[in-house]
Order: sequence, then C-alpha cells, then structure tokens
Amino acid sequence: MALTVALGLYLPGPIPPGEPPPSKIEPWSTSAVAGSADAPVFVQSSPVRVPAGGTAQAIATCPAGTQVFGGGESNPVSGTVVITRSVPWRGTWETTVRNNGTSDAYVTGYAVCGSGLTAYRQVHGSAVSVTPNGGQELASVDCPAGMRILGGGQWISGPLNVSIDASLPLSDSVSDRWFIRVRNHNAEIIGIQPIAICGSGLTTQIVSGGGAVVAPGEYKPATATCPAGTTLLGGGGGGVWYDTHQGVTITDSYRSAQDSWTIYARAHPGNTGPRGITSHAICGT
Repeated sequence: MALTVALGLYLPGPIPPGEPPPSKIEPWSTSAVAGSADAPVFVQSSPVRVPAGGTAQAIATCPAGTQVFGGGESNPVSGTVVITRSVPWRGTWETTVRNNGTSDAYVTGYAVCGSGLTAYRQVHGSAVSVTPNGGQELASVDCPAGMRILGGGQWISGPLNVSIDASLPLSDSVSDRWFIRVRNHNAEIIGIQPIAICGSGLTTQIVSGGGAVVAPGEYKPATATCPAGTTLLGGGGGGVWYDTHQGVTITDSYRSAQDSWTIYARAHPGNTGPRGITSHAICGT
C-alpha cells in the first residue's frame, strides 16, 4: 500500500482566547481531501471551549470513504487541561478533556483518516477496575494475528476526574498492542478499557522519540518523527511503562508536524524524583 499525505489549504483567521498558538500546533484543514484512495488525511475540529473546572469534548470527523486511524488533542494551557478519554466513534475521533484550572480554555481535536487497507478492526480490550482516591491500573489490548497497530486510545467508565499516565503503541515479536495506564482521582471505582485500531495491507514501524526527563510539577513535550520515506499514521506516548509511582499526566497528544507526533505531559507534584516521558510515532509505507 503506497501512502502519501494530502493537506488542504489553511487560511489563518482570528485566534479565539486560549486557542493553541501557531508555535505549538500545525494548522490543518478541516476539509482536507485525499489525493488518492490510500492517502491518509489529517483533519481537525473547531476550537472547543472548556470551562474552568469542567469537561468538554472535541470531535474531528473523517471524510466520507475513509476510516479513522487515530487522533488526539492539543491545548495551550501549561498542564491544567488534561486528556481523560480519547476514542474512535464511527467515522470520528472524540477526545474529552478536563480543565483543572481556574480560567476557561480552548482545545482542538484531531483525527488521522485513511483507506485502502485489506482489513480494518477496532479492538476493545477487557475492562479493568481502578480503585478510588489515587488508585492506578494498566491495561492493554492486542491486534489480531497478522494485523498492525495504527492507533488507539482509552475509554473511561465513570466520572472523568482521572489522569492518563500513558496511552501508546507497543510491538514485539508476538503482536502489536495498545497500552494505557490511568490514575483514578474520584471517590468511587471507575473502569478503564484500551482500544486498538488495527489494519493489514501495509508495512508499519513504531518509532520512539528521544523523550524528556520531567521534574516534579514540571511540564514538558516529547516528539517522535517518522524516518524519510515513511508516512505518519498515528501515535501516542506518556510515562515510561515501568515507572508507576505517582507518574505523569498527559495534557496533549497530536500530530505536530508533517511526520511527527508530540505529547505534552506534567509530572505529578508529589513525585519523589524526576520521571521519563516519551512519544511514539506509528509510521507506514
């Protein structure tokens, strides 16, 4: 499967209060059209206001004739707007965020859309319960045999006062999978469920970026870039998988350049030392 990228024309306009500045995200077209049946298309939602102390949902819709490969969200706030739920729904990618700050903010949702696969599946993992008041659990779901990971996310059942420590692709000699780790800040049990988007008919690789070391309370980005000759299909990231004490909170996860995937994360102020974060890009040919 040959992959190329088609982006629509972007005409800059007024930036709403709190909208991510151009230095943080690449502007995309909301009506991009693929140049061929197999070309991945990158789309964004309109800016969505998130009230202080509240939640909001950003929805990016794939063009007709394409399937959603993955997605995410970007916001301009330094660590107070956090991702809580990020999932495919029919032909869209829906990202829910929580604003833990004291003023309103704006977020933008993103989707990567494609076609031309010989097989496509959205695979939901088993639900895992997370104990209240700071409990943390991890979960993962494998792609079926012979299928490769394209993207993924996490469903949260219950109140959305949570922090996502990791939501990222993994691959080994056995299978591709999507891995999540979630902390529950509610006073009641919640359920978490990983979702993997899997396909066949293309060659993929997962590229890990250089990562970053984040001190307690610090807020930093990490970026992974696809090698020349490949095309970005999706991505994710978060705290390194083995580092579970307190950890980090993902605030943004999105395509930041033509072939790059970036996350922003804030380390928990109660950490006893620095934590590592990394971004992962899923690259295809």
